[in-house]
Amino acid sequence: MTLTTSLRFLIAGCLFGPVISPVSGQQRTQSATQYRAEQFAGVDLGAKIVAADAAMKAAGVAEGTISVNASGSVPSPISLSQGHSLRLNAPVTLNAVITLTGNNKVSCASGVLITVHAGFGFKSTGDNPSLQDCKFAGDGSADATALSTSNSSHIKMSNVQGKNIGIVHTMGGADLQVSHVSVTGAVYGVVFQGTNNVTAEDVACDGTANCVQWFNRDSNFNAGGPNSRAMVQSMGAGHYRLNNIRCHNVTACAWGSVGYDAVVSNSVAVNCADVCFDAEGSMDINFLNDTASGGKNGDGSVFFFSNNVSFTNPHFTAAGFLIKVYNSSLNPNLSSGLHVTGGLLDCGKSICTGFGGDAWTDLTIEGVEFRNATITAATQGGGSHLRNNHLLFNVEAGAPFSAVGLPTRIFGSLTEIESNRIEGVTQPAKSSGITVESSYFNATQTFQIRNNTITGFPIDIYTANDGANVGVGTDVVLDGNRTGSNTVIHVHPGANHDTYSETSRFTLSGGKWIKADLSQPGPAKASPR
Repeated sequence: MTLTTSLRFLIAGCLFGPVISPVSGQQRTQSATQYRAEQFAGVDLGAKIVAADAAMKAAGVAEGTISVNASGSVPSPISLSQGHSLRLNAPVTLNAVITLTGNNKVSCASGVLITVHAGFGFKSTGDNPSLQDCKFAGDGSADATALSTSNSSHIKMSNVQGKNIGIVHTMGGADLQVSHVSVTGAVYGVVFQGTNNVTAEDVACDGTANCVQWFNRDSNFNAGGPNSRAMVQSMGAGHYRLNNIRCHNVTACAWGSVGYDAVVSNSVAVNCADVCFDAEGSMDINFLNDTASGGKNGDGSVFFFSNNVSFTNPHFTAAGFLIKVYNSSLNPNLSSGLHVTGGLLDCGKSICTGFGGDAWTDLTIEGVEFRNATITAATQGGGSHLRNNHLLFNVEAGAPFSAVGLPTRIFGSLTEIESNRIEGVTQPAKSSGITVESSYFNATQTFQIRNNTITGFPIDIYTANDGANVGVGTDVVLDGNRTGSNTVIHVHPGANHDTYSETSRFTLSGGKWIKADLSQPGPAKASPR
């Protein structure tokens, strides 16, 4: 060891704490050493941090910490060497990016504020970055984020607060862990693109556009989005576990585009300018035990190609759509395997759509409590299975409507409506408890309506075939339904090959069903709004 090197270690020991005595003939390495940035020369805080980092590296410090104990600014881009961490004990202003190259930890003392301008913040280009116990204030610019990453893995964020700035935006990599973070007034809170294996827990957003979001690419089928499970797998990323996401006055709460294997659980959203909980171009998604109110375009929603998307035990209240399927094409393959199980869909003091929207196939709704909420397909659907649901209407609608209205215009599909209870106050003339309709040209539709109880509707059950192909009909099976108005109507053009059977029907006050021709006035085919 040279005299200069020995002197350097002696100075380091005096300035930064005790060091291990050098061993003759071996390279000297320090462990868990702390350097104070303000004791290094530099025209600004950034320069001092760079000088401290260089001194650490020259001293062979593998895992050291640079502490900042006096306020200052970073006007130019700087980098931290691998293994070197930053401890902020005083306020810092970032007018440039601080790059984390690998195994870097940034932490703050209680109450310390990091002010970020023009979208600058921390950026990770290596693995194992960590950001903990810090408060950030931004200027609200669209790209403002506390931490952005590029192909980094094993990212940890905890106890971070952001005002007018996002928390984290990842690109690529894997293993993002976010917990106990909050953000107000930002474009987004937590967003991950092309990143696999994400856990986010205890995230709070207020006045933020997008709170927690996976966005791997545009999901719109007409813009090159996926139309199969294989395409979602190849285009997207997945394995997300999002729990206790809390949103207030956001555009969207927890949602994503082109992802797979996600669970969004125990989360609460109030007032979403667009949608609250949403899956777009995604598959194998479960929204579990989530609560939402005030979603303008749906408390829950599904867009474009979606397969095996579930809302399990939702508690959704709104005045428009509670759960809605949006589809840029009437191709039913774009929305399939949808499930709503348990929970409450409540429209409040006026009647609205509990579940509805555009084309789908293989929909199952089971064990759900609907309050003043309908099940209505706005355009077309096929393969719907409604079982053991309770639809209660305690307000009178201002116009005729169907409590369950399912036009089936795609494929030769089976629709099952079984063991549901539809009841409430008396509704306007032409309103129906159950309406099913077929207009598909190429194949027979089958409707099985069994063991339902219907009261409060002038028309209990209304079935229709208005298809243009006289060689294609419908198969309608009624069995064991209990009706209040004793009015069951089947309408068809006369030339269609329909089969209609009623094995047994139990009326609540006696009477027989009515078979009518096209002149019979039918129910409205959509809910009031």
